[in-house]
Amino acid sequence: MTTLLLPLLIPRQLKPRRKKKKKKDRASPSPDDPQQQLQTNEERAAINSKTGEDPATTLESSVVGEEGDAVGIEECITRFRGWWSVNAGKGVEATMEELRLLQTFATLAPRHRAFILMGALFTEALITGKELTTHTELLRALAAGPAGQRSLIAATEWLCAGKYPALAKLFPVALKQLFDLELVDEEIFTAWAEGLTRSEYSADSSMMSLEQLEELRTAAGPFIIWLQQAEEEEDDDDQGDNNDEEEEEG
Repeated sequence: MTTLLLPLLIPRQLKPRRKKKKKKDRASPSPDDPQQQLQTNEERAAINSKTGEDPATTLESSVVGEEGDAVGIEECITRFRGWWSVNAGKGVEATMEELRLLQTFATLAPRHRAFILMGALFTEALITGKELTTHTELLRALAAGPAGQRSLIAATEWLCAGKYPALAKLFPVALKQLFDLELVDEEIFTAWAEGLTRSEYSADSSMMSLEQLEELRTAAGPFIIWLQQAEEEEDDDDQGDNNDEEEEEG
């Protein structure tokens, strides 16, 4: 697998921007809240009114079983793509709700919402078509916390290897864009790089192989090194500024 050279991939002089941590709205439930996964009669009625079908029945084949997650996710992708074709203008909140309903009725995990969204809306033109930029607000809603950000990385892994193998060589570029768009924080990238190759957030073996994950992790090495070195330089600059201020006060 081709490994991108760091100087070509990422200009050395650029430094990661420090991101201010946003306070979470305590009134807003987390997308991973188990309460949001309850299959209420109101939710069932809402989907029935849209499709004329009972999702608990029509997604029966999607229930995670011996086939792993692949069957359920692909069916949700198909259904979400159909919903999006007529509801794209309804906004972030409506889109997140549709993803939640599909994920819940397919008995998938909340982390799979990122896979459904990216699988439905993103193509092999992920980088050349600036698709991450186009759908930034939707991705931001999915990446509201650390778990959401890890899920976003995992879905990007799958998109760049499991779904579109031709994108594997551009995986580091995709990670850089996630960082530049402030969708994934530096510490989340570090935790991902230092953790298990296949974690609880990753696509399972029905969607991509461990070898593919290992190749992507290797390809991302220059990006992770760049993050670490740029952070060290920024820390040195901050220390230098502090010393200058102390000398002026003295």
